[in-house]
Amino acid sequence: MRRWMKVALGAGVVWTAGCGGSTTPAPSTVSDTPAPIPSTGGTLSATESDGLRPVPAAAEVDPASDSDAAAARAAFQRLLVAAENNRPDDWVAAEEQLKNLGAAIVPALIPALEGDQPLAREMAVMFLAQLGPDAAPAAGALANLLDDPSPFVQVNAASVLTTLEDPPAAAIRTLVTLLEHPENNLRITAINALGNVPTAGDAAVAALAVCLSDEDSIVRQAAAATLGRVGSGAKSALPQLRTLLTDADPAVKEAALFAIRALDPAVVGGDGTAVNTSAEQDRLPE
Repeated sequence: MRRWMKVALGAGVVWTAGCGGSTTPAPSTVSDTPAPIPSTGGTLSATESDGLRPVPAAAEVDPASDSDAAAARAAFQRLLVAAENNRPDDWVAAEEQLKNLGAAIVPALIPALEGDQPLAREMAVMFLAQLGPDAAPAAGALANLLDDPSPFVQVNAASVLTTLEDPPAAAIRTLVTLLEHPENNLRITAINALGNVPTAGDAAVAALAVCLSDEDSIVRQAAAATLGRVGSGAKSALPQLRTLLTDADPAVKEAALFAIRALDPAVVGGDGTAVNTSAEQDRLPE
């Protein structure tokens, strides 16, 4: 039996079909966790279902983009029906249409962000997370989702906001809070998103430094890489980063060395890809 799975990406969460079925095409993933969606059964159209109300249309649509907006609303509704009823083939077709429409889907998805359907909000923010800065017209609606009951909505909304100029402080606070969430995929998404904000602040750097000692090597690697992206503002994490130069996972050591070199110009040598732990330790300043 097929079931749907949430899969965390560097910039958000996507859904794929699993458990014996074909998988929905998606960028390379970090890891996944099963999240079955209940099937309501029956034959459903793209505009109605048992317990699934159509997403309302936007109040105002630019006439020049009315055709794309209508296509986006219809495709999104088909996506919701496919997710509700475990129909991978229908999902793939609707997803492909939404991807092809690109930024034209943004105004069509804003009503879903503002609506009272949890699944619609999760799906809408998921697609906006894949658009990054192109989702800017939805910034206001996304900011209102930072305290959504669903942590997956929260992390995707905050992730999109970090790709925009001058992201709200509330988005950074949400991501920092989610670094303590038990779901690793979600935490990795939050970690990566914080790397978009070099001015994330001391609280974010301290929380990322805690992740450097996580039992999951992927979390440690992501935290190290993100601290390197944050840059000079993350120098306080250098002691914890140095401890990773003896990590059992080569990828973690490599990420730690990259971060150390980014944070401390005094550390030189090598091409940044190969890790010689003992030699690097000798060169690291106290």
